[in-house]
Amino acid sequence: MSEYRLLGLRWFILILFSSIFAVSFYVGVLPLINFFLYGIKDSSEMEQYLMNDDMIPLSTSIQDAITDEVMITAWDYNNRSPRFFTKANAKLYTQWTTEHYNHDMTLGQMALASASTPYYLRPAEIKGETYVSGDYLAQSPAMFAYLYANQRLGKDLSKMRVLRIGATNELPEKLDSTASLLDWGLRLATLTTPAKKATHDYTIQQMLGKFGKRFYKLETDVSRTFELLLYNSFDRIDTIKELFETLVYEDREELDLFLKEIVTERFKTKTNAE
Repeated sequence: MSEYRLLGLRWFILILFSSIFAVSFYVGVLPLINFFLYGIKDSSEMEQYLMNDDMIPLSTSIQDAITDEVMITAWDYNNRSPRFFTKANAKLYTQWTTEHYNHDMTLGQMALASASTPYYLRPAEIKGETYVSGDYLAQSPAMFAYLYANQRLGKDLSKMRVLRIGATNELPEKLDSTASLLDWGLRLATLTTPAKKATHDYTIQQMLGKFGKRFYKLETDVSRTFELLLYNSFDRIDTIKELFETLVYEDREELDLFLKEIVTERFKTKTNAE
């Protein structure tokens, strides 16, 4: 009788471990394989979407933008250097473009370089160089734009306002004091990006706060678990579109408040001047 019980126990353990492996493979390994083999699209798909008559015509230059200045960030992977594409830089650097420091690019190519995030797209190959998205150097592009407008363009900081649209805000997850070293290691390994973003946001909020202004952020709060599931999902692009649409509608009051403050300030200044 004991031999039958032992045999039954062995079969139970075997079935249990097989079930655990099957679930782990389906939930963890299979989505990861899908992510690396099928989820990451070639940057040419983004290129076709960006550079056409409806978005950015092929021959359009950054100088053709109707605003006084534009700043687009990207990271030059092979040369380990940032790229700040602006009207001023494009005008300056075309005079002495070097082999690896190329600004002789169309507006569409600059946008493609900035949009090629490795989470969703392969790096963009442009004129022999490899580019990945600007979030590698600017988790908060708003801070760089704020400083650039002041230091390069001479704009008065006291008259500037900042609005960021379209970001996700990863909510912190408390780690128990009894957590294992493995848990701590995994948490620290994923801390760099949110820490950099939070630091940039804090810095720009402090600078704006000196003039009684606030940093407007239209963003969606998400959990770390949601971020991981999104990266490994089959339809993450559709999910991102839905998040953005929801973001615009849910934060409409915040956006209206931002615009009203600007209008009020401008009309008040004009009235005082008259």
